[in-house]
Amino acid sequence: DSDAVEAACEAVEAILNRQGLLHGGRKEWGNGRKWILNECPFAPEVAPHVPDRGSFVAVLPDARITAGCHHKPCRARLRDLHVSGWCFILRKGCISGY
Repeated sequence: DSDAVEAACEAVEAILNRQGLLHGGRKEWGNGRKWILNECPFAPEVAPHVPDRGSFVAVLPDARITAGCHHKPCRARLRDLHVSGWCFILRKGCISGY
């Protein structure tokens, strides 16, 4: 439903702005939308990587929100914390209700 996707996109943009997570803007991504983050919020402090636009937030065609990074240490950190990338972003800012 395009209304649900648009509502999810508005929520993503509000949270990214609130968190100060800079990005390259909303892009079409198949039937969903995607934001490429300028810096990775998932990078472990002991193994950070250079800002290479490897992290993202996406709204899927069914309006589910997902987030992650293409780097192995970042994926391992999320796995070890037992949390999705989107939940990590929400928890980092102590944002509930999404």
